[in-house]
Amino acid sequence: MYHRSPLSFNYTFSQIPTQQAMAKIFGSGSDMDVLLRALDVDVWLETKDGCPVRIKVRSTGLYGDGRELRLRLLADVKDANDDSIRVEPPL
Repeated sequence: MYHRSPLSFNYTFSQIPTQQAMAKIFGSGSDMDVLLRALDVDVWLETKDGCPVRIKVRSTGLYGDGRELRLRLLADVKDANDDSIRVEPPL
């Protein structure tokens, strides 16, 4: 599904299976790996060139005692391809 605004397209993806992603990011057997089974993702793409400008990820899981585990991630992308940005290998 997508929504259009004057500056961007918004695509929504619901209940995407996490598969091995949480294990790779947080470690195999971690709470995030064991309890989070699906993600809801929103991606906003700039209408001019299709570059991502915002990514929002959400998920929830339950511990055995009923406590909730929540994952919330919001990333805004700015100044992509700006010539002043330099990425160099670590020392």
